[in-house]
Amino acid sequence: MKTKETIPFSGVFGVLYYGRNRRSASYKFDEAYRMRHNPTPAEARMWEIIKRQVMPKFPDHIFRRQYVQYGYILDFYCPTLRLAIEVDGGIHNEQKEYDRTRDSHLSRHGIEVYRFQNAMVFNESKFVASELCRIIQEKTTPWFDKVIRYFGRFFGI
Repeated sequence: MKTKETIPFSGVFGVLYYGRNRRSASYKFDEAYRMRHNPTPAEARMWEIIKRQVMPKFPDHIFRRQYVQYGYILDFYCPTLRLAIEVDGGIHNEQKEYDRTRDSHLSRHGIEVYRFQNAMVFNESKFVASELCRIIQEKTTPWFDKVIRYFGRFFGI
């Protein structure tokens, strides 16, 4: 049986293959699948926060776990808001340069990345939930409301 040839796409990370046959990039999808089914305790706790406290308030915005986007695996991603939530553990103290590069690459594609430390997710879960709700509310507020709120400070509105 003959397989359909894939079309190579030259991107930032060398040659990535798109189409029905994704053998070259499939390790990212396999890794994301493995990470979804074996989350760290902090990621499992953050998913509970998002699922039980954030998503019921914003039913139009669905979050996905361990989502592959632009060659990176994002801990939590909301496609409608182009919002990524990362839970940082001890390994992120050693790879700060990689995280900066990754965040700048994602921001060039319009994805905002917010990071929470493991300790904050466990010890201050109410703050994390309220901060996520504030971020989503801010991203869904129409731009003219933001302008009126900003200039209203100067004119007493």
